[in-house]
Amino acid sequence: MFNFILKIFFWALVFYGLGFGLFLTAVPSPYKGDIPTTEGLAVLTGGSGRVATTLDHVRAGFAGPVLISGVHPHVSLEDLEQGTPLPTEATDRLTLDKDALNTRLNVDNTRMWAEAHGLLRANGKRVGIVTSTYHVPRVYLLSLWRAPSLSLVFYPVRPEAVSLRSMLLEYNKLLFFWWKGF
Repeated sequence: MFNFILKIFFWALVFYGLGFGLFLTAVPSPYKGDIPTTEGLAVLTGGSGRVATTLDHVRAGFAGPVLISGVHPHVSLEDLEQGTPLPTEATDRLTLDKDALNTRLNVDNTRMWAEAHGLLRANGKRVGIVTSTYHVPRVYLLSLWRAPSLSLVFYPVRPEAVSLRSMLLEYNKLLFFWWKGF
């Protein structure tokens, strides 16, 4: 009986390791250059560089609506601007989503925001998603399930510190969402 349990544990570990290897191959490289042409832009907060990258593109002239999803309730736009204010016409197009507490809610709220702005696949519109490189596979799968009406273009940003621990944590979250059914 002990050998049987040991074999099951061994094969579970092998499949977990193979899945982690596949996950690592699905993690895109950081995007270099300008954000691809999209009609809207949504940033999913939670990792370094995401909001700053998005606001830099707004300052550089991105003219579409912008969603910052997952903002802490006590954080204001002024806090996010980090001393470099956005032009007034840009702040008028910016939405702070303070309701999203996790990635699933980020995706749900992005879908509702995009629908409210007419940024749907059926209209030929695309939404750029700014998130961390290691976050893209989970956001992509959640989007397929929870936001099929959207055409998304991912803009992966490299976080300041990426460790094996953070990659394993993200992989485990992906497995959990997959097991749970998104």
